[in-house]
Amino acid sequence: MKKATILLTGLLAFLICIAPVLGATYSSSFVYTAFNTATASYKTPSSTYETWSCKLTNVLTYNSTIAGTATLRLNATATQNHYIDVAVNSDASVDIWWSDNGTDPVKIGTGSWVKSEAFYISRDSKGYLDFGNATDKDVFISNFVIGDFTLEDLGAKGETDCATAGYISVELGTSSTDPTDMSASILSWMPLVIQFAMLGVVMGMLKKFGKI
Repeated sequence: MKKATILLTGLLAFLICIAPVLGATYSSSFVYTAFNTATASYKTPSSTYETWSCKLTNVLTYNSTIAGTATLRLNATATQNHYIDVAVNSDASVDIWWSDNGTDPVKIGTGSWVKSEAFYISRDSKGYLDFGNATDKDVFISNFVIGDFTLEDLGAKGETDCATAGYISVELGTSSTDPTDMSASILSWMPLVIQFAMLGVVMGMLKKFGKI
C-alpha cells in the first residue's frame, strides 16, 4: 500500500509538471503607450495557433478628457489574410471587428469589460468564434463562423492620448478554454493514475503472499 501511495504521489507530481506543456500558452502585455498611436506594434509568439483562446485583461487608465479606444489586433497568417480587431473602449464596451481575406472590417458583436477582470475571445476546431467573459465565454458572440484562422501575431494600436497609464495583458492558449486553467488536462489523466495506483496495490498484495 505504501508503494501505491508513493506511485500515486509521483504520478500527480509528474502531471502538475507537464500541465503547462499540455496547455501551452503565450503570455505578454501591451503597455499604454502602444495605444496612443494609430500605428500598430506587433508581438509574435514562437508558434502559430490553429485552435486558440485569448484571455484579455484590461488595466488601462484612459484619458478622462476624451473618449478613447484601445485596439488589439489578432492576425492570421499572410496566406489566410484575416484579422480580428478587439476594440476596448473607454466607456467599458468592447467591439469585435472581423476582416475576411483583406476586406473592410465589419463589426460582428459588442460586449463589455470590467477593469482587471478577464474577457475571452476564442476559435474552436470547427472554425467558430466565441466572445465572452469568465462567467460565460460566449455570452456576447457565439459560434460566429470565421473558418480557417491560424493566429500568427498580436498587435496593438489606438488614438492620440487614448490612455495615460496601465496595460492590457494577453494570454494565448491552444484550446477554447481558459489558457491558464490546467485542471481539465490533469483531470483527464486521473483514470490512468487511479489504474496505476490499483495495480500497485494488487502487486503489493501478491508479493506479500509470495505469488510473485
